[in-house]
Amino acid sequence: MLKKLSGYLLDKKFRLTLYSDKLHVINYEEMLSVSDMEISILTSEGKVFVYGEDLALMKLIEGEALLSGKIKKIEVDFHD
Repeated sequence: MLKKLSGYLLDKKFRLTLYSDKLHVINYEEMLSVSDMEISILTSEGKVFVYGEDLALMKLIEGEALLSGKIKKIEVDFHD
């Protein structure tokens, strides 16, 4: 169990987890812009754009964020 826990805590890969009305973002580098209609995020692999209505940051700690609202579209622009 400790091996699994340390693997999770030390994991530095960018990850998105989409729920019905939330988006959990892990290991991003910077929030580029935040509005109620669009949130853009810089990652080590490129940029992520989240579009929707009533978007908001619910939780924001270093490298981790929980976005809420009516998510309509997610676009990614990853480096080649």
